[in-house]
Amino acid sequence: MILDYVKTLLPINTKVSPSGWHTMNCPVCTFNGQSRPDTRKRGGFNFNNDSVAYHCFNCGFKTSWLPGRKITSKFRVLLTNLGATDNDIKKLIFASMQIEPDKTQVTFDSLAIPGQWKEEKLPINAKPVLDCSVTDEFTKALKYLEKRSLLEAGNWHYTSEKVYNFNERIILPFEYNNKIVGYTARLCKRPKSRNTPKYITRSPQSFLFNYDQQTNVKYTIVCEGPFDALMVNGVAVCGNHCNSRQVDLLNHLPTIKVVVPDKDGKESNLMDIAVENRWHISLPEWPEGIKDICDAVAYYGRLEALLTILYAKEYNKIKIKLKQKKWLK
Repeated sequence: MILDYVKTLLPINTKVSPSGWHTMNCPVCTFNGQSRPDTRKRGGFNFNNDSVAYHCFNCGFKTSWLPGRKITSKFRVLLTNLGATDNDIKKLIFASMQIEPDKTQVTFDSLAIPGQWKEEKLPINAKPVLDCSVTDEFTKALKYLEKRSLLEAGNWHYTSEKVYNFNERIILPFEYNNKIVGYTARLCKRPKSRNTPKYITRSPQSFLFNYDQQTNVKYTIVCEGPFDALMVNGVAVCGNHCNSRQVDLLNHLPTIKVVVPDKDGKESNLMDIAVENRWHISLPEWPEGIKDICDAVAYYGRLEALLTILYAKEYNKIKIKLKQKKWLK
């Protein structure tokens, strides 16, 4: 009854995203401190079984209801701004008190989990670097990490297996909620042929590296590669394209998104996605030869590199276009 009533309040032009979010212009942005109403459909409902959650990616307003829980004051504010009458809200409050608690206890946070990111095995015989025997190839892998200021940044693994040149690679496990769900293995030397890939990566569909670490932060730095994300505690889309599910997951975070694309001129949709979703884009004026965040950290140091990113973040489309030409040339 409660969920059905809420659905009747949704505007006619409400859209449903691939992940199930019902997106609409947030009705409480001005109530929640914004200077003007939402016009970019930043509000979203997620109906999950008998539960409902609401989150606005513009003003940060969020509330939820599930069986056995009373209708909170925030939920009443949302209903009122959607057009519910006082009489209807009183009926819903009474109805909610009659419903038995849902023993599964679905919460707002669980409604927005990334999905079934299943555990994945690392390459054969891969071990943490502290447990590895010292060989020439292993030493070269550590020197590569040290050169790029990455040595102490990640949970690095290594294997001496020669299949796919794994003995010449350093392995970064992809972790989510303390379990390994994939990995990337980076070649630490110049490839012997064009057919040798620089990276060998296995990851779940729509994976976002470091997603579960975006708590108690104001900014989420969105990168292409996980090595860059490590350096600034950001997230990585693990490629140069961001899909719709990853966009939904990023928009769920109550943080300011700042996209930093690689400065290599390769085709990427990250900047288009950022403009479409009203995220910030940062194209710092780094010296010649600095192509990504890892290079910037090696040049400036971690703190100063991060400051150059935040200082250069831009929201204006025209200014972004002007900087984009210089950035990608």
